[in-house]
Amino acid sequence: RCHPPRPLRRSEPSHVPHTPWAKRLACGSHAMAPTLTAVLQKKAVGKDGSGGYQKRYFCLCTSSIMYYERAPADGAFDHHPKGVFYLADCSVSATGALELAITAKDSGRSLNVKCDSPQQHAQWLAALQAASQMSAAAFQQLQADKQAAAQQAARDKEEIEKLRAELSSVKSVLSEHDTAAQARLEAEKAEIDKAEKVLQSMGM
Repeated sequence: RCHPPRPLRRSEPSHVPHTPWAKRLACGSHAMAPTLTAVLQKKAVGKDGSGGYQKRYFCLCTSSIMYYERAPADGAFDHHPKGVFYLADCSVSATGALELAITAKDSGRSLNVKCDSPQQHAQWLAALQAASQMSAAAFQQLQADKQAAAQQAARDKEEIEKLRAELSSVKSVLSEHDTAAQARLEAEKAEIDKAEKVLQSMGM
């Protein structure tokens, strides 16, 4: 049985060690180890726009950041995260000496987090910005690859249509040739039949 590593104090987030526990952590849509974890303070926004801070367990992965109500107690997460932000479409900024904001560019949805120290703030800000930039670059490359694939598929389809047209033309020519050849055969057979009748009429 695998046991979780020593729980992290809020003041000492660190890179997750390469342990079976870390490798089993479900991060995003794939099972992969997070690059950074810590208990941070998440701002809770009420209906009137106000709200205080709540402690949440955050996991930063290659392309997303998610948070749980608490850290895993048995070495593996058996529940879904309370929130997920995919960093390819997010901006990351420092909103204070200890505060960070992760904002989705398309929806404007924002995740406001407060760190416990300037060192933790600097560490998470740098890691989030790097992950956001890498995710955005990977997404752009994926879109470019998809566009190139679509363009190649269109060219292939056009080439196939040309080949089909050429094949249809060849079939038409062969059909016409077969029709003409069949007509010649029928004419020659008719001539032979006529000659046989003439010979028969002459008693030969």
